[in-house]
Order: sequence, then C-alpha cells, then structure tokens
Amino acid sequence: MLEAKSEDKEPLDGKEQARVYAQGQKVRFIILSNGNLHYFWDLEKAIHRHHRFSRPDSIAHLESAKPNLKELSQEVVTAD
Repeated sequence: MLEAKSEDKEPLDGKEQARVYAQGQKVRFIILSNGNLHYFWDLEKAIHRHHRFSRPDSIAHLESAKPNLKELSQEVVTAD
C-alpha cells in the first residue's frame, strides 16, 4: 500500500492513518512517501528509509517471515 503526502509534509505524518487502513485491508507492507523521501514499512517488523522504491523481487522473501511477537517481547536484553 502507498501512503502519499505532499512534498512539504514529512512522509511519517501519515503513518497511523496508513496503519489503520492497511490493517483493515489485511496489508502487511506500506510505502510512506512525499515524493522525495520514501519509507518502506513492514507492519510486523520495522520502518526503513529508502532512497528509491524496492523492487517486488527484492522484498518477496519478507512475506514468508512470521516473527513470534510474544516471544520477541519476552526476550531479555542485557547490557552487552
């Protein structure tokens, strides 16, 4: 899904609006853009800034990645 903003706005301004719409459409991947800055957002992982749009074949492997969010949230993080 693409959430586009005008050039004078930060692409991340539309993040929550895009999340709600994507979840309603059962879409996992979102591109947030203002035409100059682009962010690729995997709702199950993270947001990554891109200088150009990803090609479909370069992200196809992400669709099969299903992180265990409960397990990740209980992971102990130590100082090292």
